[in-house]
Amino acid sequence: MMIILAVLGFLDSFRRGRRDKLEDYKRKLEECHEYEAEILVEMGLIHLERGKIEKALDKFLEALEDYKKAGDVEGEGYAHELIGDCYLSKRNTEAAFEEYKRALKCYKKVKSSFADDLLEKIKEVEMIKKAIQKAPETENKEEETIKSIQEAPRTEDRKIQGKRPKEVSKEAAIKKINHLILEIIGLVDKYNYYKNFSKDVKYLENALESSKLIGDLEGGGILHLILGEILFRKGEYEQALQHFKEAYNIFNGKDKNGEGISLLLVGITSFILGKEAKIYKTFNEAMTILGKTSHKAQRIAYDIIETLETL
Repeated sequence: MMIILAVLGFLDSFRRGRRDKLEDYKRKLEECHEYEAEILVEMGLIHLERGKIEKALDKFLEALEDYKKAGDVEGEGYAHELIGDCYLSKRNTEAAFEEYKRALKCYKKVKSSFADDLLEKIKEVEMIKKAIQKAPETENKEEETIKSIQEAPRTEDRKIQGKRPKEVSKEAAIKKINHLILEIIGLVDKYNYYKNFSKDVKYLENALESSKLIGDLEGGGILHLILGEILFRKGEYEQALQHFKEAYNIFNGKDKNGEGISLLLVGITSFILGKEAKIYKTFNEAMTILGKTSHKAQRIAYDIIETLETL
């Protein structure tokens, strides 16, 4: 009898442990969806600021689904509000009004401070709807009202700050990304030790071999990043990707900052090569790590992702 009770107790503990683990996995999955949604929102805002309304709308719709999966009701509301902004830009006030109502419902559900600002926006949209029904001379006023709504400042923690990005050539965008990659690699430990030799590829390759022989994993990781950056700058993206992957394998679980930066570079290079499968997941993981280790690296990462969107 005691044995049976002991076994039952063990099984109960085992089931409880499995349940706890399952809840942990669910929580991690929700976090993943939320980070993906935030990146999609940021991409959508860039498109919206550039007048690429359809592209922005696609990103916000994707973000809405991710916020739903994450169980982030306020996030759902924000996505609905942004979708409404897109419809408003297209002069579809009926659709915009419906999205704003959905957003308001979400905000009220969680008692969000965004509700008050949205109520003001809804009042302005109602004014636009009435203006549309009036004589043609109201068109200029309608355009000014739409513009004022679109240019109204959003809450800082929900919007990318800064001036509207200028259209740039692909060459200029790649050049900027090259500079930002070099800047972010400089944040990894031991970079300063090798930076004076960053133009001597032969020396770096020999140093990499030596690091393998003596078991200097950290040194090997930074050398892979430096060599990858050189190849990236030359346009040899496949080889650069291999070096960034090697760096990630070395840093993974040992150096969180190096891990986040190398994973980000894997994502960037994959994007350039058109290997976009699971690209959001890669960026999400990288941004999550960098958010915990280096705010400066995270800021640079945002700049890179923003620049990628111009390609």
